[in-house]
Amino acid sequence: MGLQALLTQFPGAQVWGIDLSSVMLSQSRKRNRSAVMTGRLTLIKGDTSALSASAPADLVMANHVVYFWRDPGAELAHIHGVLRPGGLLALGYQLKQNMPAMARKRFPPAGHRLYEADDELTQLTTNAGFGSVTHVVKGSAETPEGRVMLAVA
Repeated sequence: MGLQALLTQFPGAQVWGIDLSSVMLSQSRKRNRSAVMTGRLTLIKGDTSALSASAPADLVMANHVVYFWRDPGAELAHIHGVLRPGGLLALGYQLKQNMPAMARKRFPPAGHRLYEADDELTQLTTNAGFGSVTHVVKGSAETPEGRVMLAVA
């Protein structure tokens, strides 16, 4: 759905979707069939290293993936390296206390990291070379529907 929103919001953009999940790529392919057929949307199975094919990029949107990165600092540094100067990272996430109970229970034993505060992500991002970090909360502060961190390369 995020790729569909980008394609709509930026009708002249070349958009790349990169995911480790074949299921997510298949859903994206079906949802955005016309953009794939016309070449506006390129879908690739892979991790952040696959971003190199799209460099230099104006925008990288990473939605609900930060929990799964084994080395989030290295992943963010790689993203920083593929963005043009002034490019934007939009990182969608949710804090631990706002995650579904199942995720809070299962993610940590599986080796995934949940974040307690926005500042943890800000620190990782600034250490990776990003500046001008802003956090936006969708919904109320007590029960947010989600969060987006925007960071400028």
